Amino acid sequence: MTLVLLWLFTSHVNKSPYLVDHFDLIEVNHVYDDAGCRDFVQLVYWDWDASNSRFACQGYMIMRECVVKTEAGEKRFNELVDKICRGQPLAFQTDVRRAMTYRGDFVKKGRYPMRDFRLKVWKSTWQDKGVFRQIQAKHFRETHTAYDVEVANRELYPTSGRRGLQKIPGFSATVSR
Repeated sequence: MTLVLLWLFTSHVNKSPYLVDHFDLIEVNHVYDDAGCRDFVQLVYWDWDASNSRFACQGYMIMRECVVKTEAGEKRFNELVDKICRGQPLAFQTDVRRAMTYRGDFVKKGRYPMRDFRLKVWKSTWQDKGVFRQIQAKHFRETHTAYDVEVANRELYPTSGRRGLQKIPGFSATVSR
């Protein structure tokens, strides 16, 4: 009986506190719209494709928690828009104010990767459906672009070929009614 209880206890205990995925590069990509305002921020994870000498996107996620709206940030944004519009024709001012909206300030928190100097890797950690996840990579970059790097990479590497993140054990994506 003791042996059965010991087996049950040890077989259901998660040996690692995290579900860890390893990639070659983690990227925080800030995407801007035509007016120059930040549209969204995404975490993109890449593996090196040696045959083509370039990185291949393995997946991405939007980092909503890193864009925070504040009164001070909105005031600063409105002051900048006023400075751009000052002395310009009314039609220009109207177009600028319509095109530029305050979406929030970027804050390094949540899934933003941190350097682990002991292991010499970058780590992005978060909780997903009750499980702690972690992405690790030897390299990290932060980019600011006017286009979505993940979508651009789909032309070279279709999404069907991506390995993505590990599946959460015991979690079914289908909803039963």
